[in-house]
Amino acid sequence: MSSLSSVWYTRCPAPTPLSIAHQLGWVDKQFQSAGVAVRSIRDSKDPSVRQSHFTHALDYSFRQGGNIPPIWARSGGRETRVVGITTTDEFQAIVALPGSGILAASDLKGRRIGVPRKPNSEVVDFQRATALKGIVSALSLGGRDHGDVELVPLDTDEGNLIERGNAAFLGLKR
Repeated sequence: MSSLSSVWYTRCPAPTPLSIAHQLGWVDKQFQSAGVAVRSIRDSKDPSVRQSHFTHALDYSFRQGGNIPPIWARSGGRETRVVGITTTDEFQAIVALPGSGILAASDLKGRRIGVPRKPNSEVVDFQRATALKGIVSALSLGGRDHGDVELVPLDTDEGNLIERGNAAFLGLKR
């Protein structure tokens, strides 16, 4: 019997194997057989616990989700480990008005592109990092790079994680 009584887990809202295992009760069942309770970081009412989704500040926790928060946490000295990586195909698009003249990624040269930014955030700005990666990828498809466009910050102070029961999807906002 382990002296460990509970572990924390978190997952991104994207489809993941951990999401399925959680929904089917497999995660709880496996840990219960060892006498260990499983607690959800995202379901906690404590904001400092929920922040560990990004900071990895809780001991005895695991996650499945994007790679930006763990890389950021590790760069700040957190003892986080990569156990495995999965990917999910997702749709990404350049959306432009019909009269804009933008029909392909190569048409973005000289254009202004809005990028989300949280200037007062205490944790990694994963929305900005994700958007920048998408922009750089789109530009590269048209033989361009980030120097060919003007990146315009779209600042917000809204939190990423808010309390359970809020109308937003588990507090995650788009």
